[in-house]
Formats: sequence, structure tokens, C-alpha cells
Amino acid sequence: MFKFIKLRRKGRKIYDSFFCKSIKSKGKFGNRYIDTKNLGESSIIYSGGVGGEISFELALVNRFKCNIYVYDPSETGIKTMSKPSNQDPLIHYSKIGLNKIDSIVEFSAPGDSEEGSFRVRRDADIQTSVVQFACKSISTIMKELGHKHIDILKIDIEGFEYGVIEDVIENNLDVRQICVEYHDFFDEIPKSRTRESIKLLKKKGYQIIHKVMFDYTFIKNENS
Repeated sequence: MFKFIKLRRKGRKIYDSFFCKSIKSKGKFGNRYIDTKNLGESSIIYSGGVGGEISFELALVNRFKCNIYVYDPSETGIKTMSKPSNQDPLIHYSKIGLNKIDSIVEFSAPGDSEEGSFRVRRDADIQTSVVQFACKSISTIMKELGHKHIDILKIDIEGFEYGVIEDVIENNLDVRQICVEYHDFFDEIPKSRTRESIKLLKKKGYQIIHKVMFDYTFIKNENS
């Protein structure tokens, strides 16, 4: 059984690779792949969604010594970011969520308390299973911080990624790479929404350089 699962995963990676542009400067940081070309101390990285660990963010700080702006309003994120091992002067943590617009947003509480993911609200949730967090758009945050561009935007935000990408596209934000986990495995999110999101990104000049299951990395063509 284990051998079958291993072969299935290998087959999936080979299948997913057909969707990706091959680049020599692709590197793995934590559990994500990015284009390392042009990254350095002056790079600006936004990371939405912490969960239980920040191996991606710590690996980037260790390699490039760049500033990373981390956003997660949840109890899980706060607990993770309070660990001494996650304290670094180059990591700037804010207890807000990412969304298409600035607003107070309802989240569903984790179905698994140990896993700890607060997610886009389930249709069937009763009010006692819902919490509210303050959220901001990427366009608002960039204005507040005085950033004209973002080198990498990582979003693993449990269903809110679609609106965040729409904000990037509709406001013509200069975001050079996007690492995203699409959550169309949630009952409330149709797979057509992911297809439409990818279509928007490609129309704007983004190409896929990495894909495994629901995780994608997009880079924007320099001439777009």
C-alpha cells in the first residue's frame, strides 16, 4: 500500500510538471518553491497565513536577509509567532488577515483544534462556530508601508486567496511572484473559481513555475 501511495505521488508530480515553465533559478524554501533570481537584502516579501510553522519565512531570511511582512489574525498564528525560535528583527508580524477589501470578516473556527486553521466561513456553521477578524487588502497594506512593489506574495489563507488575487489584478499591483494554495477542496469553493483565478493571472502575464496538487507558484513576465 505504501509503495502504491509513493508511486501515485511521484506520478502526480510528473503530471503537474507539464503545467510549469522550467527555470534554472528555482529553489525550495521550507515547503515552497520560488524563483531566486533577483532576490536579495532589498527584497520585499508578504506572507499571509502562518499556521503552525514559518519554515518558508525563516529560510528566506536566512538566505537573503530580507524583510518579510507576516499576516495572520488567528489564535494559531499568534501562538506560532510568539515562539522564541520565530523571533527575528527581519520578520514583521501583524495580527490582521488578508482579504480583497478592508473589513471585519467572519471565519469558521478550526474543525481540528490541533491543526488550527481558521478558514473561509462554512455555509452550515452556526454562529457559535464563527469568529471575526479584522482584514486588509494588499493594496491598502502597500500604501501604508510605502511599498511600490512586492517581490513575493505567499498566501495560504484558507479560501480568501481568490479575493486577494483579484485585488492584485484589479489594482494592477506590482507583485512579481505569487505562491498560493488554492482551497477548492472546500465544499463551498467550486473548482471553476480556481480556473478563473489562474486565467486572470495568466492574462496579466503570470506563468506557473511550480505546481503540486493545490500549491502553485506564479512569476510575472518582466515585460508584463
